Amino acid sequence: MEKIRADIMKAREEKAKQDTARERTTPPAEKEAHTVDENTLDAMMAKPVQQATEHKQPVEVTDRIPNPTKARTERTNPSEPSSDTHENTVADKSEHPSVRQKIQELKAERQADKTAEKQPQRDKARQTQHQQPNRTKKKTKSKER
Repeated sequence: MEKIRADIMKAREEKAKQDTARERTTPPAEKEAHTVDENTLDAMMAKPVQQATEHKQPVEVTDRIPNPTKARTERTNPSEPSSDTHENTVADKSEHPSVRQKIQELKAERQADKTAEKQPQRDKARQTQHQQPNRTKKKTKSKER
């Protein structure tokens, strides 16, 4: 019994060793992919060369203010609208007629249509239609006994 247990334990240990050996091996293609030439490695490890960087200001800012680092001497009105979109919306509103004006125009058109419909009816000769007179129920005379 003990011999069987020992054999099973040995088999498990050997299997575990084979699994770890398989995990550690890497294919040769992967090893070559991660290698770097000495020249490129030196270039990577060298200190970066500082280049003269020029910060560009947006076009809108440079048009309004010639020198953004210089202090402003002009005072702007705080209640003055600051956005450019406000100017664009005012122009758009002037192109469209007001809602009240549209409603008044629609009412005038409807009234004109109603009066046009009424005029042909007046021109037609009216025909009288006969109506039957209502029947009146006759009271039954009660008989005296």
